[in-house]
Amino acid sequence: MKTYLDDNNLDNKKIKMLIELLNKKSEKNQPAGLVGAGLLLAIFVPLWTQFLSWLFKSPGTFEQALYLFLSILIILQMIVMILRMIQVMVIDIVDKEHETLKSIAWMLEEILIT
Repeated sequence: MKTYLDDNNLDNKKIKMLIELLNKKSEKNQPAGLVGAGLLLAIFVPLWTQFLSWLFKSPGTFEQALYLFLSILIILQMIVMILRMIQVMVIDIVDKEHETLKSIAWMLEEILIT
């Protein structure tokens, strides 16, 4: 890459501008998260409300309500973890352009330093 830059007479100023352009384009192409950080909280609030409602209205015991609540909470947490793993895999597959632009900008910065 360094020989290509030398052959095309690109000076440090042009390389810096190219690095900035690549970084801006890379940030613009960065994919949004598929699973929001508040997903567990968004599901937890109705679950908590139902837990309290069932606890005060049902003839069951507190242990039964707690067991049901914790079981559903653990299942929801596992679902969120699985969705996050899928998100990472999908982003890794789909996000090639963003990573390529970042790596080219990084290589240009390394050339500029040396």
